[in-house]
Amino acid sequence: METPNVIMIVVDALRKDYAKPLETRLKKMGFISYENAITPAPWTLPSHASIFTGLYPLFHAAHEIRNKEISNLRLRYKPLLTEQLNKLGYTNYLITANAFVSPFFGFDNFDHIKKSHPAHHFGLSAEELNTLRKIYNKFKFLSVFYLLRHLEFELLYRIMINYLSIKFHLPVERVYALLRKWPKEKGVSSFIEYLSKITLKTPFFLFMNIIEVHDPYFLGDDMHRLYINNIIYNHSYPNYYRKVREKYAEQVSYVSEKLIKLFKIFEEKNIFDNSLIIVVSDHGQLLGDHGRLYHGTFLFDELLRVPLLIKYPKEMKVNVIKEDKRKYISLVKLKPFILGIVENTLNNDSVLYSDTVFAESYGIFGLPDRLKKTINEGRKRKIEYLEKYRIAIYHRNFKGIFNVNDWEFETIESYDDSIKVTEDIVKDMKKKVVNFLRLGSLKKLIIQN
Repeated sequence: METPNVIMIVVDALRKDYAKPLETRLKKMGFISYENAITPAPWTLPSHASIFTGLYPLFHAAHEIRNKEISNLRLRYKPLLTEQLNKLGYTNYLITANAFVSPFFGFDNFDHIKKSHPAHHFGLSAEELNTLRKIYNKFKFLSVFYLLRHLEFELLYRIMINYLSIKFHLPVERVYALLRKWPKEKGVSSFIEYLSKITLKTPFFLFMNIIEVHDPYFLGDDMHRLYINNIIYNHSYPNYYRKVREKYAEQVSYVSEKLIKLFKIFEEKNIFDNSLIIVVSDHGQLLGDHGRLYHGTFLFDELLRVPLLIKYPKEMKVNVIKEDKRKYISLVKLKPFILGIVENTLNNDSVLYSDTVFAESYGIFGLPDRLKKTINEGRKRKIEYLEKYRIAIYHRNFKGIFNVNDWEFETIESYDDSIKVTEDIVKDMKKKVVNFLRLGSLKKLIIQN
């Protein structure tokens, strides 16, 4: 058969237990829904870095670091999946609504890029302002024509929205809501329109991040602020939890409809059948579960268990192994899986499965340093406790949370009530954590040299 195209779509912040509408629709289109898929990290940058490198955060080092601004993190590990596919003759396309998933943060080797970042900031980013400053210094009042000539329509649109908000004394988010059906719509419709009009050069790798399921969920929603207040002050928001769960489910249904529309376009373009298509999430979202909100920091199943749906190329014979509930799929396996499909070295999907997988948290995600200076000692100690390095280990019927700083398991639970956690199980899981840490240290040493 001819070389397959590869399409990977990350539905940002979609947790497994809310993914049923999407799974049901895609199964009717020939997708296989895999269970027990575990993300290596509970937030975007390290999770995507693991997909592109095939490595855990400990190995690729693109993860949160205490006392370092999130905006200063970068993925520096090579080679990325994109580089290897380039060498195999693939044209790489990036379509992203998440600012973290961009060349600025180290996701490079893309031949074509389309971005839309309206969800996390309404003003222009530092990167965009710097670009505009350079363009204006060079072209002055002809800058608009320069942007039009170079098809920077998204950037022009963002400039217009910011201008209108100032002109009519309106909050920028309200202008977005009026013009773009925000926050229900966060860019996926413009992406679909874009893909309907362009010709993708085959064979191609198309990576797409869509954030309709990511917060905010309604006008005025500020989940990140509530997350910070929840962590520092133990604030609880029961009414908000009820509302946000309802809105979250609505967003899942909305994005499911949009993806069906996208795949219909791929069918019309005759690229659906001969493509490996992977639909996955990078992490989940806490919606009041365990009294918590948002993502990052914690290692609950609601953050780590994600949907994974795969449609194989029509002419490719891949033996799908009967699922074993005691085995897991880490997203670090997607890179070797994709390369195996592309190079036609796989006759089954066993490369996806492992007896043991891990996920990591290096501390509180997105906590402003200024807050640490204004809170009392008791709350500082609480923050210090949460900022410890923790590893979630999934092993057969068990899940454990290992606190590396304190060198102990905080919890170990069994997913099977008939199988108890014994001393031997604890020793076995600790041994696997130790081997994981040793391997990570060795890998880092090799990379540095």
